[in-house]
Amino acid sequence: MRKSKKVELLTELSESLISDSADLYLLFVDLSGSTDYKHNIVSNGLPDTIWILRQLTFLDRVAKLIRRYGGSVVKTIGDEVFGCFDASTDPNDAFLCAVEALKICRNLRSFTGRSRIEAKASLDVGLTYNGSLADKEDYDPIGTPVDRCARLIGIADKNELIMSDDFHTNLIHSYTKSGKPVRLKLNTRTSNLKGLGSVRYHRYLVR
Repeated sequence: MRKSKKVELLTELSESLISDSADLYLLFVDLSGSTDYKHNIVSNGLPDTIWILRQLTFLDRVAKLIRRYGGSVVKTIGDEVFGCFDASTDPNDAFLCAVEALKICRNLRSFTGRSRIEAKASLDVGLTYNGSLADKEDYDPIGTPVDRCARLIGIADKNELIMSDDFHTNLIHSYTKSGKPVRLKLNTRTSNLKGLGSVRYHRYLVR
């Protein structure tokens, strides 16, 4: 194959990859303390079904919640749900979904005491690209906003929602545009996140 033909094909491939993109609101919801809980179950000789049922209950309820708010479940990653919302979505809906996700399993009577289900979440927004390797698979977002959202949930504490500065800006703009009062109790911080450098974010404790 001539070099010029190779360049042409590579250019077409590059254009195809770049054009398969979308601005999205991103949400990660993680089951807090699940590794320690699982270790405690196993080390005490209790059946695996105990931690498996607890984890699946969490994943199922959060996934259904995301769909109820008009979002899509991209995938589950162990004890974590990764969801997304179209850019036309009101960011307040994504925010409310995240808040509800932290509360949705708290008061289940089947899981009390050390088995109580608590979670943490992160929100971000930005341009993503389709990382799916199969043509018929759903859109699988990759890109800096996804990396940042994943890093943010890594530094979140139990019952805490962390949103990127970009998401926070969109949320405040939504409130201003709609005339809704802003009642967020946020703590703003800046941290160096692995591979991303200095990142400004906002922490919201969900009671």
